[in-house]
Amino acid sequence: MPGIADHALITIRCPKCREEQKKTIGWVKVNERFTCSSGHEVAIRKDELIRGLDQVERELAKIPRKITLKL
Repeated sequence: MPGIADHALITIRCPKCREEQKKTIGWVKVNERFTCSSGHEVAIRKDELIRGLDQVERELAKIPRKITLKL
């Protein structure tokens, strides 16, 4: 199921050449690696990112969908 932050961009840096690429969180969730423009294959360590996003989405789900203001 798509998450609320899936369209947000994050920066991933190649550890060899330091090139940075922007990827969406949704892209990172479904990919294990990418190749930078210098040809280096970069493994994505995303466990911590996924855990943090899951926690944020659980907390956001607690926010009422409708808020009534009483004046």
